Amino acid sequence: MDGTKSTFFSKHKKLLIISAAVIVVAGAAAVTAIVVFSGKSAQQQNQTQYKETTVTRGDITVGITETGTAALETTSITYDFTADVETINVKAGQRVNKGDVLATLTTDSLQTELVKAELELQKNKLALSQAQVDQKVQKVASEYTYKSNQALETAAPQQYTATVDSLNSELATVKETMSNAQSKISEYNDYFDDLSTTYDLTALHDKVVTTQKAETDAKAAYDLDTSNEDKKAAYEAAKAAHDEAVKAYTNAYNLYTASYNDIATKLEEAQNQYDTAKLKYEKLIASITLDTLTAESKKEQSLTTSENAKLLYEIDTAKTNNEIATQKLTIKTLELQIEEIKKKLENTTVTSPCSGLVMSVGYAPGDTITKNNALFTISNSENVYATVSVAQEDINSIAIGDSAQVSLDAFEGTTFEGTVDSVATSPARTASSTVSYTVTVKLSGDTAKIYEGMTGDVTFISKQKKNVLYIPNRAIYIENDKQYVKTKDSSGNIQAIEVTTGFSDGTNAEITSGLSEGDVVLIEGKVTAK
Repeated sequence: MDGTKSTFFSKHKKLLIISAAVIVVAGAAAVTAIVVFSGKSAQQQNQTQYKETTVTRGDITVGITETGTAALETTSITYDFTADVETINVKAGQRVNKGDVLATLTTDSLQTELVKAELELQKNKLALSQAQVDQKVQKVASEYTYKSNQALETAAPQQYTATVDSLNSELATVKETMSNAQSKISEYNDYFDDLSTTYDLTALHDKVVTTQKAETDAKAAYDLDTSNEDKKAAYEAAKAAHDEAVKAYTNAYNLYTASYNDIATKLEEAQNQYDTAKLKYEKLIASITLDTLTAESKKEQSLTTSENAKLLYEIDTAKTNNEIATQKLTIKTLELQIEEIKKKLENTTVTSPCSGLVMSVGYAPGDTITKNNALFTISNSENVYATVSVAQEDINSIAIGDSAQVSLDAFEGTTFEGTVDSVATSPARTASSTVSYTVTVKLSGDTAKIYEGMTGDVTFISKQKKNVLYIPNRAIYIENDKQYVKTKDSSGNIQAIEVTTGFSDGTNAEITSGLSEGDVVLIEGKVTAK
Protein backbone atom coordinates (compact mmCIF):
# COMPACT_ATOMS: atom_id res chain seq x y z
CA MET A 1 0.00 0.00 0.00
CA ASP A 2 1.27 3.49 -0.78
CA GLY A 3 2.63 5.52 2.08
CA THR A 4 0.63 8.62 1.07
CA LYS A 5 -3.16 8.77 0.94
CA SER A 6 -5.53 11.08 -0.88
CA THR A 7 -8.22 12.88 1.06
CA PHE A 8 -10.52 10.13 -0.13
CA PHE A 9 -8.70 7.78 2.22
CA SER A 10 -9.00 9.84 5.44
CA LYS A 11 -9.08 7.61 8.49
CA HIS A 12 -11.93 6.85 10.91
CA LYS A 13 -14.71 7.62 8.41
CA LYS A 14 -16.73 5.63 5.92
CA LEU A 15 -14.55 5.37 2.87
CA LEU A 16 -14.69 4.22 -0.66
CA ILE A 17 -11.37 2.44 -1.11
CA ILE A 18 -9.46 1.43 -4.17
CA SER A 19 -7.02 -1.40 -3.62
CA ALA A 20 -3.91 -0.71 -5.52
CA ALA A 21 -3.20 -4.27 -6.53
CA VAL A 22 -2.46 -2.89 -9.93
CA ILE A 23 -1.18 -4.63 -13.00
CA VAL A 24 0.25 -1.94 -15.26
CA VAL A 25 1.18 -2.24 -18.90
CA ALA A 26 4.95 -1.99 -19.28
CA GLY A 27 6.10 1.49 -20.09
CA ALA A 28 2.71 3.01 -19.23
CA ALA A 29 2.64 2.64 -15.46
CA ALA A 30 2.09 5.77 -13.39
CA VAL A 31 2.50 7.94 -16.48
CA THR A 32 0.44 11.09 -16.46
CA ALA A 33 0.90 13.69 -19.14
CA ILE A 34 -0.64 17.11 -19.42
CA VAL A 35 -1.40 18.18 -22.95
CA VAL A 36 -2.62 21.71 -23.67
CA PHE A 37 -4.53 22.31 -26.89
CA SER A 38 -4.75 26.00 -27.68
CA GLY A 39 -5.66 26.14 -31.32
CA LYS A 40 -7.63 29.33 -30.70
CA SER A 41 -6.40 32.90 -30.48
CA ALA A 42 -4.39 34.13 -27.51
CA GLN A 43 -7.14 36.66 -26.77
CA GLN A 44 -9.40 33.82 -25.50
CA GLN A 45 -8.87 33.34 -21.81
CA ASN A 46 -10.55 29.87 -21.30
CA GLN A 47 -8.40 27.01 -22.50
CA THR A 48 -9.10 23.26 -22.51
CA GLN A 49 -6.51 21.13 -20.78
CA TYR A 50 -6.31 17.33 -21.01
CA LYS A 51 -4.63 15.01 -18.55
CA GLU A 52 -3.73 11.53 -19.71
CA THR A 53 -4.46 8.46 -17.60
CA THR A 54 -4.02 4.76 -18.35
CA VAL A 55 -6.63 2.02 -18.28
CA THR A 56 -5.48 -0.07 -15.32
CA ARG A 57 -6.25 -3.62 -14.13
CA GLY A 58 -6.80 -4.12 -10.43
CA ASP A 59 -9.38 -4.33 -7.64
CA ILE A 60 -12.11 -1.84 -6.85
CA THR A 61 -13.20 -1.92 -3.22
CA VAL A 62 -15.87 -0.16 -1.15
CA GLY A 63 -15.69 -0.41 2.63
CA ILE A 64 -14.91 1.13 6.03
CA THR A 65 -11.30 1.87 6.97
CA GLU A 66 -9.99 2.34 10.52
CA THR A 67 -6.54 2.35 12.10
CA GLY A 68 -5.67 -0.93 13.81
CA THR A 69 -2.91 -2.74 15.68
CA ALA A 70 -1.39 -6.16 15.02
CA ALA A 71 -1.75 -8.81 17.74
CA LEU A 72 -0.05 -12.21 17.72
CA GLU A 73 -1.36 -15.35 19.35
CA THR A 74 1.18 -16.53 21.88
CA THR A 75 1.96 -20.02 23.15
CA SER A 76 3.58 -20.61 26.54
CA ILE A 77 5.85 -23.65 26.60
CA THR A 78 5.79 -25.33 30.01
CA TYR A 79 7.25 -28.51 31.46
CA ASP A 80 5.18 -30.96 33.46
CA PHE A 81 8.01 -31.90 35.81
CA THR A 82 10.79 -30.29 37.82
CA ALA A 83 14.01 -30.40 35.81
CA ASP A 84 17.38 -28.63 35.48
CA VAL A 85 18.24 -26.64 32.35
CA GLU A 86 21.37 -27.80 30.55
CA THR A 87 21.33 -25.52 27.48
CA ILE A 88 19.18 -22.68 26.07
CA ASN A 89 19.45 -22.54 22.27
CA VAL A 90 17.42 -19.41 21.44
CA LYS A 91 17.07 -15.79 22.49
CA ALA A 92 14.14 -13.41 22.68
CA GLY A 93 13.40 -11.96 19.22
CA GLN A 94 14.72 -15.00 17.37
CA ARG A 95 12.53 -16.67 14.76
CA VAL A 96 12.00 -20.42 15.07
CA ASN A 97 10.25 -23.12 13.09
CA LYS A 98 7.96 -25.78 14.41
CA GLY A 99 10.06 -28.62 15.90
CA ASP A 100 13.22 -26.52 16.48
CA VAL A 101 15.10 -27.51 19.67
CA LEU A 102 14.81 -24.62 22.11
CA ALA A 103 16.51 -26.16 25.15
CA THR A 104 17.94 -29.38 26.61
CA LEU A 105 17.41 -30.59 30.18
CA THR A 106 19.40 -32.81 32.54
CA THR A 107 18.04 -36.19 33.63
CA ASP A 108 18.93 -36.17 37.36
CA SER A 109 15.83 -34.31 38.46
CA LEU A 110 13.67 -36.39 36.12
CA GLN A 111 15.01 -39.56 37.75
CA THR A 112 13.93 -38.13 41.11
CA GLU A 113 10.49 -37.32 39.70
CA LEU A 114 10.23 -40.88 38.39
CA VAL A 115 11.00 -42.38 41.82
CA LYS A 116 8.45 -40.10 43.47
CA ALA A 117 5.79 -41.03 40.95
CA GLU A 118 6.47 -44.77 41.34
CA LEU A 119 6.23 -44.49 45.15
CA GLU A 120 2.99 -42.54 44.82
CA LEU A 121 1.67 -45.21 42.46
CA GLN A 122 2.34 -47.95 45.01
CA LYS A 123 0.71 -45.86 47.74
CA ASN A 124 -2.44 -45.43 45.65
CA LYS A 125 -2.56 -49.12 44.76
CA LEU A 126 -2.57 -49.96 48.48
CA ALA A 127 -5.26 -47.35 49.00
CA LEU A 128 -7.31 -48.97 46.23
CA SER A 129 -7.05 -52.37 47.91
CA GLN A 130 -8.22 -50.87 51.20
CA ALA A 131 -11.09 -49.09 49.42
CA GLN A 132 -12.20 -52.38 47.87
CA VAL A 133 -12.24 -54.02 51.33
CA ASP A 134 -14.19 -51.04 52.70
CA GLN A 135 -16.60 -51.42 49.81
CA LYS A 136 -17.49 -54.95 50.88
CA VAL A 137 -18.05 -53.85 54.47
CA GLN A 138 -20.09 -50.90 53.33
CA LYS A 139 -22.18 -53.13 51.10
CA VAL A 140 -23.22 -55.28 54.10
CA ALA A 141 -24.06 -52.17 56.13
CA SER A 142 -25.98 -50.65 53.22
CA GLU A 143 -27.99 -53.83 52.70
CA TYR A 144 -28.89 -53.89 56.41
CA THR A 145 -29.94 -50.25 56.27
CA TYR A 146 -31.91 -50.96 53.10
CA LYS A 147 -33.87 -53.77 54.77
CA SER A 148 -34.40 -51.67 57.91
CA ASN A 149 -35.71 -48.79 55.84
CA GLN A 150 -38.01 -51.11 53.95
CA ALA A 151 -39.39 -52.39 57.28
CA LEU A 152 -40.44 -48.85 58.14
CA GLU A 153 -43.30 -49.20 55.66
CA THR A 154 -45.07 -51.52 58.15
CA ALA A 155 -43.60 -50.22 61.38
CA ALA A 156 -44.31 -46.52 60.79
CA PRO A 157 -48.14 -46.76 60.67
CA GLN A 158 -48.09 -49.14 63.65
CA GLN A 159 -45.92 -46.76 65.64
CA TYR A 160 -48.20 -43.86 64.71
CA THR A 161 -51.31 -45.80 65.76
CA ALA A 162 -49.64 -46.83 69.03
CA THR A 163 -48.71 -43.21 69.76
CA VAL A 164 -52.25 -41.97 69.09
CA ASP A 165 -53.77 -44.82 71.10
CA SER A 166 -51.43 -44.06 74.00
CA LEU A 167 -52.41 -40.39 73.96
CA ASN A 168 -56.12 -41.25 73.84
CA SER A 169 -55.71 -43.84 76.61
CA GLU A 170 -53.90 -41.36 78.81
CA LEU A 171 -56.58 -38.78 78.13
CA ALA A 172 -59.33 -41.30 79.02
CA THR A 173 -57.53 -42.24 82.25
CA VAL A 174 -57.26 -38.60 83.28
CA LYS A 175 -60.93 -37.99 82.47
CA GLU A 176 -61.88 -41.06 84.55
CA THR A 177 -59.75 -39.82 87.45
CA MET A 178 -61.49 -36.42 87.25
CA SER A 179 -64.90 -38.10 87.17
CA ASN A 180 -64.09 -40.30 90.21
CA ALA A 181 -62.77 -37.31 92.12
CA GLN A 182 -65.92 -35.31 91.31
CA SER A 183 -68.07 -38.22 92.55
CA LYS A 184 -66.19 -38.35 95.83
CA ILE A 185 -66.42 -34.59 96.27
CA SER A 186 -70.17 -34.78 95.77
CA GLU A 187 -70.38 -37.76 98.15
CA TYR A 188 -68.38 -36.00 100.87
CA ASN A 189 -70.47 -32.84 100.52
CA ASP A 190 -73.54 -35.01 101.07
CA TYR A 191 -71.88 -36.40 104.21
CA PHE A 192 -71.54 -32.84 105.53
CA ASP A 193 -75.24 -32.31 105.00
CA ASP A 194 -76.02 -35.58 106.82
CA LEU A 195 -73.87 -34.81 109.88
CA SER A 196 -76.21 -32.16 111.26
CA THR A 197 -79.13 -34.56 110.95
CA THR A 198 -77.19 -37.52 112.34
CA TYR A 199 -75.92 -35.79 115.46
CA ASP A 200 -78.60 -32.99 115.87
CA LEU A 201 -76.27 -30.80 117.90
CA THR A 202 -78.80 -27.95 117.87
CA ALA A 203 -81.42 -29.99 119.73
CA LEU A 204 -78.86 -31.31 122.19
CA HIS A 205 -77.56 -27.81 122.76
CA ASP A 206 -81.09 -26.53 123.39
CA LYS A 207 -81.58 -29.32 125.96
CA VAL A 208 -78.35 -28.32 127.69
CA VAL A 209 -79.62 -24.76 127.90
CA THR A 210 -83.07 -25.87 129.14
CA THR A 211 -81.69 -28.26 131.78
CA GLN A 212 -79.16 -25.69 132.88
CA LYS A 213 -81.96 -23.17 133.53
CA ALA A 214 -84.00 -25.82 135.33
CA GLU A 215 -80.95 -26.66 137.46
CA THR A 216 -80.39 -22.97 138.19
CA ASP A 217 -84.04 -22.43 139.17
CA ALA A 218 -84.07 -25.57 141.36
CA LYS A 219 -80.88 -24.57 143.09
CA ALA A 220 -82.23 -21.07 143.75
CA ALA A 221 -85.36 -22.55 145.31
CA TYR A 222 -83.33 -24.95 147.41
CA ASP A 223 -80.93 -22.25 148.55
CA LEU A 224 -83.98 -20.38 150.00
CA ASP A 225 -85.04 -23.45 151.96
CA THR A 226 -82.23 -25.92 152.47
CA SER A 227 -84.24 -27.90 154.94
CA ASN A 228 -86.89 -28.74 152.42
CA GLU A 229 -86.26 -32.24 151.20
CA ASP A 230 -88.52 -31.88 148.13
CA LYS A 231 -86.64 -28.83 146.98
CA LYS A 232 -83.41 -30.66 147.57
CA ALA A 233 -84.59 -33.67 145.53
CA ALA A 234 -85.84 -31.38 142.79
CA TYR A 235 -82.48 -29.62 142.68
CA GLU A 236 -80.55 -32.89 142.53
CA ALA A 237 -82.85 -34.22 139.76
CA ALA A 238 -82.45 -30.99 137.73
CA LYS A 239 -78.67 -31.13 138.19
CA ALA A 240 -78.55 -34.77 137.07
CA ALA A 241 -80.68 -33.96 134.04
CA HIS A 242 -78.36 -31.08 133.12
CA ASP A 243 -75.25 -33.21 133.57
CA GLU A 244 -76.81 -35.87 131.37
CA ALA A 245 -77.68 -33.28 128.74
CA VAL A 246 -74.13 -31.88 128.80
CA LYS A 247 -72.72 -35.39 128.53
CA ALA A 248 -74.98 -36.22 125.60
CA TYR A 249 -74.10 -32.96 123.84
CA THR A 250 -70.36 -33.45 124.44
CA ASN A 251 -70.42 -37.00 123.14
CA ALA A 252 -72.37 -35.96 120.06
CA TYR A 253 -70.12 -32.94 119.48
CA ASN A 254 -66.98 -35.11 119.70
CA LEU A 255 -68.44 -37.62 117.26
CA TYR A 256 -69.54 -34.80 114.94
CA THR A 257 -66.12 -33.17 115.03
CA ALA A 258 -64.32 -36.46 114.36
CA SER A 259 -66.62 -37.26 111.44
CA TYR A 260 -66.37 -33.71 110.10
CA ASN A 261 -62.57 -33.74 110.19
CA ASP A 262 -62.44 -37.14 108.54
CA ILE A 263 -64.81 -36.10 105.78
CA ALA A 264 -62.98 -32.77 105.35
CA THR A 265 -59.67 -34.60 104.95
CA LYS A 266 -61.13 -36.97 102.39
CA LEU A 267 -62.82 -34.09 100.61
CA GLU A 268 -59.52 -32.18 100.40
CA GLU A 269 -57.81 -35.29 99.04
CA ALA A 270 -60.55 -35.73 96.46
CA GLN A 271 -60.35 -32.04 95.54
CA ASN A 272 -56.55 -32.25 95.14
CA GLN A 273 -56.94 -35.37 93.05
CA TYR A 274 -59.49 -33.58 90.87
CA ASP A 275 -57.33 -30.45 90.52
CA THR A 276 -54.27 -32.52 89.57
CA ALA A 277 -56.23 -34.54 87.04
CA LYS A 278 -57.80 -31.38 85.61
CA LEU A 279 -54.39 -29.73 85.17
CA LYS A 280 -53.07 -32.86 83.48
CA TYR A 281 -56.18 -32.96 81.32
CA GLU A 282 -55.69 -29.36 80.22
CA LYS A 283 -52.03 -30.03 79.39
CA LEU A 284 -52.99 -33.13 77.44
CA ILE A 285 -55.62 -31.22 75.48
CA ALA A 286 -53.02 -28.49 74.74
CA SER A 287 -50.33 -30.94 73.59
CA ILE A 288 -52.30 -33.76 72.05
CA THR A 289 -52.68 -31.96 68.70
CA LEU A 290 -48.96 -31.22 68.52
CA ASP A 291 -48.06 -34.77 69.60
CA THR A 292 -50.44 -36.17 67.01
CA LEU A 293 -48.94 -33.98 64.28
CA THR A 294 -45.42 -34.98 65.41
CA ALA A 295 -46.38 -38.64 65.25
CA GLU A 296 -47.93 -38.05 61.81
CA SER A 297 -44.75 -36.30 60.62
CA LYS A 298 -42.55 -39.14 61.89
CA LYS A 299 -44.82 -41.61 60.15
CA GLU A 300 -44.56 -39.70 56.84
CA GLN A 301 -40.79 -39.38 57.23
CA SER A 302 -40.49 -43.07 57.89
CA LEU A 303 -42.71 -43.89 54.91
CA THR A 304 -40.62 -41.56 52.73
CA THR A 305 -37.47 -43.24 53.97
CA SER A 306 -39.04 -46.58 53.19
CA GLU A 307 -40.03 -45.45 49.70
CA ASN A 308 -36.52 -44.13 49.09
CA ALA A 309 -34.81 -47.15 50.61
CA LYS A 310 -33.63 -48.36 47.23
CA LEU A 311 -32.44 -44.92 46.20
CA LEU A 312 -30.53 -44.49 49.50
CA TYR A 313 -28.99 -47.91 49.00
CA GLU A 314 -27.96 -46.99 45.47
CA ILE A 315 -26.49 -43.68 46.70
CA ASP A 316 -24.38 -45.47 49.33
CA THR A 317 -23.29 -48.01 46.74
CA ALA A 318 -22.52 -45.32 44.16
CA LYS A 319 -20.47 -43.40 46.72
CA THR A 320 -18.18 -46.33 47.42
CA ASN A 321 -18.02 -47.16 43.70
CA ASN A 322 -17.09 -43.54 42.95
CA GLU A 323 -14.30 -43.61 45.54
CA ILE A 324 -12.88 -46.73 43.93
CA ALA A 325 -13.25 -45.26 40.44
CA THR A 326 -11.46 -42.11 41.59
CA GLN A 327 -8.66 -44.20 43.05
CA LYS A 328 -8.35 -46.13 39.79
CA LEU A 329 -8.27 -42.88 37.83
CA THR A 330 -5.48 -41.60 40.08
CA ILE A 331 -3.54 -44.79 39.48
CA LYS A 332 -4.07 -44.49 35.71
CA THR A 333 -2.94 -40.86 35.81
CA LEU A 334 0.20 -41.82 37.73
CA GLU A 335 0.93 -44.64 35.28
CA LEU A 336 0.62 -42.20 32.38
CA GLN A 337 2.83 -39.73 34.25
CA ILE A 338 5.47 -42.41 34.76
CA GLU A 339 5.31 -43.28 31.06
CA GLU A 340 5.68 -39.57 30.21
CA ILE A 341 8.70 -39.21 32.50
CA LYS A 342 10.31 -42.27 30.93
CA LYS A 343 9.74 -40.79 27.47
CA LYS A 344 11.28 -37.50 28.57
CA LEU A 345 14.27 -39.37 29.96
CA GLU A 346 14.79 -40.79 26.47
CA ASN A 347 14.53 -37.30 24.90
CA THR A 348 15.43 -34.35 27.12
CA THR A 349 14.94 -31.65 24.47
CA VAL A 350 12.28 -28.94 24.49
CA THR A 351 10.99 -28.16 20.98
CA SER A 352 8.86 -25.38 19.55
CA PRO A 353 5.20 -26.37 18.98
CA CYS A 354 4.80 -23.81 16.21
CA SER A 355 6.66 -21.49 13.89
CA GLY A 356 6.99 -17.95 15.12
CA LEU A 357 8.98 -15.43 17.13
CA VAL A 358 10.54 -16.11 20.53
CA MET A 359 8.97 -13.44 22.71
CA SER A 360 10.50 -14.39 26.05
CA VAL A 361 12.96 -16.87 27.59
CA GLY A 362 12.17 -17.73 31.20
CA TYR A 363 15.26 -19.71 32.24
CA ALA A 364 19.04 -19.87 31.83
CA PRO A 365 21.42 -22.86 31.84
CA GLY A 366 21.70 -24.27 35.36
CA ASP A 367 18.26 -23.06 36.43
CA THR A 368 15.71 -25.46 37.86
CA ILE A 369 12.40 -25.40 36.04
CA THR A 370 9.32 -24.97 38.20
CA LYS A 371 6.51 -27.23 37.16
CA ASN A 372 4.05 -25.55 34.75
CA ASN A 373 6.03 -22.27 34.65
CA ALA A 374 6.75 -20.92 31.17
CA LEU A 375 10.18 -21.78 29.75
CA PHE A 376 9.49 -19.86 26.55
CA THR A 377 6.75 -17.74 25.05
CA ILE A 378 6.40 -18.14 21.27
CA SER A 379 4.24 -16.02 19.01
CA ASN A 380 2.39 -18.22 16.55
CA SER A 381 2.99 -16.77 13.09
CA GLU A 382 0.05 -18.77 11.76
CA ASN A 383 -2.41 -16.90 14.01
CA VAL A 384 -1.93 -13.17 13.51
CA TYR A 385 -4.71 -10.71 14.20
CA ALA A 386 -5.43 -7.02 13.83
CA THR A 387 -7.60 -5.27 16.38
CA VAL A 388 -9.44 -2.08 15.52
CA SER A 389 -12.03 0.18 17.14
CA VAL A 390 -15.10 0.76 14.97
CA ALA A 391 -17.51 3.64 15.61
CA GLN A 392 -21.03 2.81 16.72
CA GLU A 393 -22.60 4.10 13.50
CA ASP A 394 -20.53 1.58 11.47
CA ILE A 395 -20.51 -1.49 13.73
CA ASN A 396 -23.81 -2.92 12.43
CA SER A 397 -22.35 -3.21 8.92
CA ILE A 398 -19.63 -5.60 10.15
CA ALA A 399 -20.22 -9.28 10.92
CA ILE A 400 -18.08 -12.30 11.78
CA GLY A 401 -16.77 -13.89 8.59
CA ASP A 402 -16.70 -10.64 6.59
CA SER A 403 -13.66 -10.05 4.38
CA ALA A 404 -11.15 -7.37 5.25
CA GLN A 405 -7.84 -6.01 3.99
CA VAL A 406 -4.98 -4.94 6.26
CA SER A 407 -2.17 -2.60 5.22
CA LEU A 408 0.57 -2.27 7.86
CA ASP A 409 2.76 0.82 7.95
CA ALA A 410 5.85 -1.40 8.24
CA PHE A 411 5.17 -3.10 4.89
CA GLU A 412 4.52 -0.38 2.35
CA GLY A 413 2.76 -1.61 -0.77
CA THR A 414 1.72 -4.93 0.82
CA THR A 415 -1.89 -5.80 1.58
CA PHE A 416 -2.87 -8.72 3.79
CA GLU A 417 -6.18 -10.45 3.32
CA GLY A 418 -8.21 -11.09 6.44
CA THR A 419 -11.52 -12.27 7.90
CA VAL A 420 -13.48 -10.77 10.79
CA ASP A 421 -12.88 -13.17 13.70
CA SER A 422 -14.86 -11.47 16.48
CA VAL A 423 -16.97 -8.39 17.17
CA ALA A 424 -17.20 -7.11 20.75
CA THR A 425 -20.70 -6.43 22.05
CA SER A 426 -19.52 -4.14 24.85
CA PRO A 427 -18.10 -0.72 24.00
CA ALA A 428 -14.38 -0.06 24.33
CA ARG A 429 -13.59 1.97 27.45
CA THR A 430 -11.73 5.08 26.34
CA ALA A 431 -11.43 8.69 27.53
CA SER A 432 -13.11 9.83 24.32
CA SER A 433 -16.84 10.54 24.28
CA THR A 434 -17.11 8.58 21.01
CA VAL A 435 -18.61 5.11 21.43
CA SER A 436 -16.72 2.39 19.59
CA TYR A 437 -16.46 -1.40 19.59
CA THR A 438 -13.41 -3.64 19.21
CA VAL A 439 -13.32 -5.80 16.09
CA THR A 440 -10.67 -8.52 15.59
CA VAL A 441 -9.55 -9.56 12.11
CA LYS A 442 -7.53 -12.73 11.46
CA LEU A 443 -4.85 -12.26 8.79
CA SER A 444 -3.92 -14.81 6.16
CA GLY A 445 -0.94 -15.17 3.87
CA ASP A 446 2.72 -14.70 4.76
CA THR A 447 2.45 -13.13 8.23
CA ALA A 448 5.75 -14.42 9.61
CA LYS A 449 7.43 -11.00 9.75
CA ILE A 450 4.62 -9.22 11.57
CA TYR A 451 5.44 -8.05 15.10
CA GLU A 452 3.11 -7.48 18.02
CA GLY A 453 1.84 -3.88 18.09
CA MET A 454 2.50 -2.93 14.45
CA THR A 455 0.00 -0.35 13.22
CA GLY A 456 -1.81 0.12 9.93
CA ASP A 457 -5.18 0.42 8.25
CA VAL A 458 -7.93 -2.19 8.33
CA THR A 459 -10.55 -2.01 5.59
CA PHE A 460 -13.81 -3.88 6.10
CA ILE A 461 -15.00 -4.70 2.59
CA SER A 462 -18.61 -3.95 1.74
CA LYS A 463 -18.22 -4.76 -1.97
CA GLN A 464 -15.26 -5.59 -4.16
CA LYS A 465 -14.61 -6.36 -7.81
CA LYS A 466 -11.30 -8.11 -8.37
CA ASN A 467 -9.05 -8.02 -11.42
CA VAL A 468 -11.09 -5.56 -13.47
CA LEU A 469 -10.22 -2.71 -15.83
CA TYR A 470 -10.89 0.72 -14.38
CA ILE A 471 -10.36 4.42 -15.07
CA PRO A 472 -11.15 7.57 -13.08
CA ASN A 473 -14.81 8.62 -13.11
CA ARG A 474 -13.71 12.07 -14.34
CA ALA A 475 -12.56 10.57 -17.67
CA ILE A 476 -16.14 9.50 -18.51
CA TYR A 477 -18.83 11.80 -19.86
CA ILE A 478 -22.40 11.17 -20.96
CA GLU A 479 -23.93 12.23 -24.23
CA ASN A 480 -27.35 11.15 -25.48
CA ASP A 481 -27.62 8.66 -22.61
CA LYS A 482 -24.42 6.98 -23.70
CA GLN A 483 -21.04 6.93 -21.95
CA TYR A 484 -17.89 8.04 -23.72
CA VAL A 485 -14.21 8.66 -23.09
CA LYS A 486 -11.82 10.75 -25.13
CA THR A 487 -8.64 9.26 -26.59
CA LYS A 488 -6.16 10.21 -29.27
CA ASP A 489 -5.90 8.35 -32.55
CA SER A 490 -2.63 7.41 -34.18
CA SER A 491 -2.34 10.93 -35.62
CA GLY A 492 -2.83 12.54 -32.23
CA ASN A 493 -6.33 13.71 -32.93
CA ILE A 494 -8.87 13.57 -30.12
CA GLN A 495 -11.68 11.10 -30.64
CA ALA A 496 -14.65 9.85 -28.60
CA ILE A 497 -15.02 6.15 -27.83
CA GLU A 498 -18.17 4.67 -26.38
CA VAL A 499 -17.62 2.58 -23.27
CA THR A 500 -19.69 0.44 -20.91
CA THR A 501 -19.10 0.83 -17.18
CA GLY A 502 -19.75 -1.45 -14.24
CA PHE A 503 -19.04 -1.10 -10.52
CA SER A 504 -17.74 2.23 -9.19
CA ASP A 505 -16.24 3.18 -5.85
CA GLY A 506 -17.07 6.85 -6.37
CA THR A 507 -13.60 7.68 -7.67
CA ASN A 508 -12.92 4.99 -10.25
CA ALA A 509 -15.27 3.06 -12.52
CA GLU A 510 -15.04 -0.46 -13.91
CA ILE A 511 -14.80 -0.65 -17.74
CA THR A 512 -16.57 -3.71 -19.08
CA SER A 513 -16.24 -2.88 -22.78
CA GLY A 514 -14.79 -0.28 -25.13
CA LEU A 515 -11.22 -0.12 -23.77
CA SER A 516 -8.31 -2.44 -23.21
CA GLU A 517 -5.68 -2.59 -20.48
CA GLY A 518 -2.99 0.05 -21.13
CA ASP A 519 -5.15 2.29 -23.31
CA VAL A 520 -4.64 6.00 -22.65
CA VAL A 521 -7.70 8.13 -22.05
CA LEU A 522 -8.03 11.87 -21.51
CA ILE A 523 -9.46 13.74 -18.54
CA GLU A 524 -10.77 17.09 -19.71
CA GLY A 525 -10.43 20.26 -17.67
CA LYS A 526 -10.77 24.02 -18.15
CA VAL A 527 -8.09 26.53 -17.16
CA THR A 528 -8.03 30.31 -17.37
CA ALA A 529 -5.08 31.75 -19.28
CA LYS A 530 -3.28 34.69 -17.76
